[in-house]
Amino acid sequence: MRKGLIPATDDLVRFAKLLRERPARAWRHATALLRGTWYAVYFRGARRDVRIALPFLAFGPVSIRGSGSVRIGSGCSVMTSVFRGLSIVTFSPDARVEIGARCALGGLTIRCRRNVRLGDGVRTAATLVQDALLCDTTAAARTGASALEVAPVVIGANAWIGLSSAVLCGTQLGDDVVVSAGAVCRGTSVGSYALVAGNPSGRPLPIAVLLRGKAAS
Repeated sequence: MRKGLIPATDDLVRFAKLLRERPARAWRHATALLRGTWYAVYFRGARRDVRIALPFLAFGPVSIRGSGSVRIGSGCSVMTSVFRGLSIVTFSPDARVEIGARCALGGLTIRCRRNVRLGDGVRTAATLVQDALLCDTTAAARTGASALEVAPVVIGANAWIGLSSAVLCGTQLGDDVVVSAGAVCRGTSVGSYALVAGNPSGRPLPIAVLLRGKAAS
C-alpha cells in the first residue's frame, strides 16, 4: 500500500490486546477501522487533494466536500454525537484544512475558505470551526471593506473544544486550551493551558489558577 495508508505496528499490537481483553469493544473498533480505511482509500482515489492517514476510526459518517485540500493525520477517530460524524467543506481551491494526529473528532463541522489547522490530540464535541464570516454589509459598504471576513483558525495540540462551541475566524488557541461548552471565539488569541468561556469569549483563565483554587478548597 502507499505511504500513509499503512497502520503503525504499535497500533496493531494495542488492538490485539483489546481483542483479547474486551472482544465486544474490539469488534466496534474493528468495524470503525474498516469503515475508516474505506474512507481513506475512497478519498485517495476520488480526490487528489484529500489525504487521510491510517489508522483512521470512523464510528460516525465522514463528509468532505469542496475544492480545497484536506489532510487528516494518523490515529484520528470520528465519534458520533447529536451532530453525527465529521463534516468538512472548503469554499475555494486555495482552502487548506489540516488536522493533526490522534484527534478525537466528535460532531465536528469545519467550514474553510482559507486555512483551518488543528494540532495533534485535539478533542471536539459538536463543535463548529469556521474561518469566514459574513460581516455587517452596511458597515462594509461605508468603509469599502469586503462583506466577508476571512482569517485563519489555528488550534494547538491537545486542545479540548467543548459541546456546542464555535471557533471562528481569526482565532488562535495555544496548546492544552479548553474551550467551555457554548463558548464562541472570534478573533481570540489564547496562550497555552488556559480555559476560555462565554459568548463572546471573555478573558481566558489560566488552568493552573483553577487547579490551585481546587487544591486550596
